Amino acid sequence: MLFRLSYPKQMLAALVLASGLCAPAQAEHIRLGADVWYPFNGEPDSPRPGYMIELASAVWKQAGHTVDYQVLPWERAIDEARAGSLDCIVGTTLDEAPDFLFPDQPLGMDESYIFVLKDNDWQYTGIGSLSEIRIGVVGGYSYDDGEFDEYVASQTGAPTVQAMKGNNALDQNLQKLLSRRIDALVESPMVMHARLQQLSPRPEVRVAGRIGSVTPLYIACSPSNPMAATYVRQLNDGIVRMRMSGELANLLDLYNLRDWQMSQPLFSE
Repeated sequence: MLFRLSYPKQMLAALVLASGLCAPAQAEHIRLGADVWYPFNGEPDSPRPGYMIELASAVWKQAGHTVDYQVLPWERAIDEARAGSLDCIVGTTLDEAPDFLFPDQPLGMDESYIFVLKDNDWQYTGIGSLSEIRIGVVGGYSYDDGEFDEYVASQTGAPTVQAMKGNNALDQNLQKLLSRRIDALVESPMVMHARLQQLSPRPEVRVAGRIGSVTPLYIACSPSNPMAATYVRQLNDGIVRMRMSGELANLLDLYNLRDWQMSQPLFSE
């Protein structure tokens, strides 16, 4: 038997008001952008679009927001966020977008490795040793905010440093390395490891050196967005909550990763 509950008009009004108070105060559509840098961020339509994308989506969904993630060249992503066409960029360092708003909690840690083919005995011993090789980098990336970045800038247009741009810059650099059009490339060990795992046969490369130090990675939001401070606060609180609940560990397991607070090397020199 079905029963229909009847409420006085005053009670109905109170129920409507109460339900409104429980709803998110400001539901927003948050636009994220970056170039493909898997496993941090991958293809938007993939079941595994990158752990940073899944983490951010989970945090902001709980806050009542939706997330739209799109792939575009890195320098363009930064420019469009500054102009207001995007709300936040994914996988950035403090040095790459110092005017943006950052959460206190990083979403990962990274460092820059120099990779060469396994049969190449060249070893990085400092900036001076780079003059001996042709090295591939990604245009617009900051690698150490120091002497290596200065070297890259000083070699603009020279064959010693070849910068690839676009959504598949790593693949372009990797193909140039395999065809020996460059002698080395610079990449995140996590990104390189993930890409090599997808290739068959797996290219035989080795680490020839490291540049700079371990650097925190973030999702940072545009200073032109009036909601930016709210977004980063929600993101910061969400990371802490997910770490405490075990959700973060479960998410990283899907990518065969560990929490960056307990990171370990993927390659040995």
